[in-house]
Amino acid sequence: MKVLKTLIVILFLIIFLYTFIYPMLIPISYLKKENPKMTAMMKYRLNQWEKKGKKVKIKQIWVPLNKISPYLKKLYL
Repeated sequence: MKVLKTLIVILFLIIFLYTFIYPMLIPISYLKKENPKMTAMMKYRLNQWEKKGKKVKIKQIWVPLNKISPYLKKLYL
């Protein structure tokens, strides 16, 4: 009987995690194939500049991963 209760608790825990926690995780797997159009930091800065009345256009220049410093890669990975 105790084993059955434990299995039921584990089952409900798995269902809870899958239903409520998993969707909140940031989906980043798509970043392997495509670059984000606007990052959260870019949106934040645009908002700051709008409040100050500045009109700024953001220009993105994407580079291959092998062109980025290994120290910068280690910082984020």
